[in-house]
Amino acid sequence: MFCPVGYRSAAELWPEFRTRLLEAVYLSALQTYDDRTILPTIVRGSPLDICEHLFLRSMAEIGVHLASPRGEVVRIHVDCFDHLPNLFSRIPPYRAGLATALAFLNSSDPDFESKFTGDEYKDWDMLDEAPDVWSKQYGDFEERKRLHTIENSFGLVFNSIPNFVLRPSFVIAETAPPWADDAKCNTIRPILESFGGWAVCITSDEYETVWQKYLAGERGNLDHMTVSEDKKKTGRPGLDAAKAAFEAIGCEKGNASWEQIARRLESATGQKPIAKTLRRWREAYQFSAERT
Repeated sequence: MFCPVGYRSAAELWPEFRTRLLEAVYLSALQTYDDRTILPTIVRGSPLDICEHLFLRSMAEIGVHLASPRGEVVRIHVDCFDHLPNLFSRIPPYRAGLATALAFLNSSDPDFESKFTGDEYKDWDMLDEAPDVWSKQYGDFEERKRLHTIENSFGLVFNSIPNFVLRPSFVIAETAPPWADDAKCNTIRPILESFGGWAVCITSDEYETVWQKYLAGERGNLDHMTVSEDKKKTGRPGLDAAKAAFEAIGCEKGNASWEQIARRLESATGQKPIAKTLRRWREAYQFSAERT
């Protein structure tokens, strides 16, 4: 995909990142699929989904630029832990299938869905959120390595769908999909649509320096899935990740107590909010949903 001289496009960086790190991401994912203390809707996804999330989050940490076909460049701030949708936000697997089905029924363009999802997407048609559903689907890594290669992503598919960035071009959509409305994206949708057709990229200098550290595993990690005991014990952590995780499930608690929700969030993010904080987050989330 295009980008000006002095920049490297995300479309160019993704195959390299996937080739270098997908196997490590896959093996890390297998360690969490059967962990019943983790909320499925927070961390579940195919290993390819998780690798893409790590890729986009790594770019966000470095600094994302948008490049137009005419050579214009702007820098955009992306906070992957923000409770509001952002440039890289996606619809998770359990909602993606319904979202794409409704979009197909309401669109006159038969290729509308594939423009966003790419050729490697497949609906996650499992209604059961039990962790072992994921491990049964993706658990036999050695068999995948025998039948597939890293060049075809070990035969993996995406089970999530992006809101604004097309796969695999990493170009911003000129018109956001209908499921972006369901994701409460109204605040940033008109802004991002004004950059429709612009490509996501980083500078060549960043690619030659800091990005190489991500590829080598010296920077960035898989702590969006698990958190080491040492990290849990050092200092008083912030709660951004816990808040984002709670809002990713609509701030719903079901029949669980606030303490149970707090423990599950702690298992998933390493951050344990108190009940008062959880109630405040839910009230703010519901108020925001009513306004949109």
